[in-house]
Amino acid sequence: MFDSETTRLMPLQEVMKITGIRRATIYKKINEGSFPKAVKLSPTCVRWRSDEIQQWIEELPRH
Repeated sequence: MFDSETTRLMPLQEVMKITGIRRATIYKKINEGSFPKAVKLSPTCVRWRSDEIQQWIEELPRH
C-alpha cells in the first residue's frame, strides 16, 4: 500500500546515488526483473518508489 508519509517518488539521479548503480545497469536489471520498475508519470518523466528501492537494498545478499 502506498503510504505518502513514508514513501516518496525518487528521480533516477537519486536512485543512482542511493544504490551506487549506473543508469544503464538499472535499466538492464529492470529488464531482467531484478530491480523495481519505475512509475511513469508522463512520456518523459519516470520515478521510483522509495519504499521499493529501500526494500531492494535490504534484500541484497550480504557478504
